Amino acid sequence: MSKIEDLYNKHAVKIICNGLEGSGCIVQPSCSDYSYIFTAKHCLIKDEALDKGLIQILRFNDKVASTIIQDIYLHSDFDIAIIKVNKISEFFESRIFQPVKGESVSIYGYPSLLKAKSEQRQNINCKVSFHRDSYFEITSENPQFTFDKSMPETIKGFSGSGVFYEQGDNLFISGILTKLKAFDGGYSSLCAIDISIYEELIKKYELATIFSDNLSNISKDYSLINNVFAISYNSQSAPYYQERVIDSTFLNYLNNPKNVWISGPSGVGKTLFILRNLNKEKKAPKHIDLTCSQVDNIDEYFEYINNELIRQFELTISSDKASVYDRISDNLCNINDHFKDILIFVDEVPISDKEKFYNFLSGFVNISDRYSNLNRKENKIKWIISTRIDPSNHVKIEESCHSNKAKVQKNFIFKNIDLWTDDDLSSLLNLLQRTLDFSLSIKTKNEIIKISKGLPGRLKNTIERVLLENCTIHEAIEIIKSENN
Repeated sequence: MSKIEDLYNKHAVKIICNGLEGSGCIVQPSCSDYSYIFTAKHCLIKDEALDKGLIQILRFNDKVASTIIQDIYLHSDFDIAIIKVNKISEFFESRIFQPVKGESVSIYGYPSLLKAKSEQRQNINCKVSFHRDSYFEITSENPQFTFDKSMPETIKGFSGSGVFYEQGDNLFISGILTKLKAFDGGYSSLCAIDISIYEELIKKYELATIFSDNLSNISKDYSLINNVFAISYNSQSAPYYQERVIDSTFLNYLNNPKNVWISGPSGVGKTLFILRNLNKEKKAPKHIDLTCSQVDNIDEYFEYINNELIRQFELTISSDKASVYDRISDNLCNINDHFKDILIFVDEVPISDKEKFYNFLSGFVNISDRYSNLNRKENKIKWIISTRIDPSNHVKIEESCHSNKAKVQKNFIFKNIDLWTDDDLSSLLNLLQRTLDFSLSIKTKNEIIKISKGLPGRLKNTIERVLLENCTIHEAIEIIKSENN
């Protein structure tokens, strides 16, 4: 039996009560001398009556019920119940995973069709299709019916089952199955109560939390860490990229004849976003990084760009014109003659002053104009520029508009990258937790999302602090707060 299958078997229980048959999921709080079994309330109650003495809990391969029940807690509003039992010795702290739309999950429980034998458990593979605050919907990947049984009949007994997410040899609990979305099982959709609602019931009765932070086993594999926190993009870092809707938009821009200008605040992920999508399209840009450049004269930025063009394209003969803009134009014509599919990525131009930005923008207009006049062949060159300042805010129709507004809009298509939503950041944090093998409480997770302020770079930096400085997660949060006040 594989490790992951063994974990499923350890978590799932069969519950028999008042003639009712259902399932349950063992959940272990940290630092506690007891365990929980999470289930659906309707698995325990018949005609509003509950007799603890009538409940039988059968674990995998049990012939008789042996788990000792200490107490039972029912939620007043939701179809959930917690059975507090004597500590189950082989269980350590459970891993909790908040469900994300599109994620693959599994239900694991004891359907009534298998005659209530404790060894006759079953799993159903599903995907999360919708998520609200208190519950989420999951859709079965395969129809759950037979020639002579409808879906409600085949699902019967699964109520109270855990909804699990697999990551390698680890198993995370997302919620507890409570019902079919439609009474007749239409659309193969089921509803599960989010695990956080069980935590509310736990807090009400002052029991041991299941949402503690656990970073004791966080990965120290630096080859993995380097890929997870990479600022470049390659096949090794690819699995740790959090894709967003804007990715598909950028690919459309690449097929547009205009140059592309991407903007957004530092830390929003512009560099990785651009490099990832170029890599996906098998395009290799010449990358000119201006991130740390701080000069007063705009011409100096273009001197650096020109020197990088000469170096990276290995030009043996380069222009010696007096103006740097003329030299860049001449060199681009030379490059255009000897290379194909030319992408030049000028990254993170650190300009925030409006007038300096106008001058920088004018520099590119001058280069484009002269290059267009000189080059009589097919234009093979495409610029991708990234800046913190949003050009579209400074190329307007008002009186203060840029003097070269028409030429700028002719040459460039602009896209400002929005700050990440809390859902985007939550998905990224889930990805980091699964990959690096740690878990955070909802409270800590929300605090990290709050201090990130829509910037994934800040969120990643918080986790990096834990790894690189061997500090606690709350110390890391305070460091990030102080750095960004």
